[in-house]
Amino acid sequence: MSTLLIQGTVFELPAGVSKVFDRRIALAREASSRVIALTSDSPVAVNLDGWTGIHALELQADTKIVALITTADGANQALPVDDLLVLVSRTTPITALSLVRVTGQSATVKVTLAQKA
Repeated sequence: MSTLLIQGTVFELPAGVSKVFDRRIALAREASSRVIALTSDSPVAVNLDGWTGIHALELQADTKIVALITTADGANQALPVDDLLVLVSRTTPITALSLVRVTGQSATVKVTLAQKA
């Protein structure tokens, strides 16, 4: 079984206080990655490979895009992504994902998906 590990340090300025961020999630399936080119202004549905839910999502975009996610909390919830988005939801998995570019601007997005055990 694989584990998703997200680590980092958050600094509070001007106080200079730092906090360590450390999350581990046991995965039922290996993380799946792909690169998607957004070449039209229409939303592009991301193939979830038949998975019933995504618990961790990473998007790396070369320019600003919008991610439209669907969960039990609602459809097409818009999240702006300007470089990097990391989303972890242990109890409300993503059931659909679409990507939308800024009108008229081509974009390339690396999408990584994971499903918890």
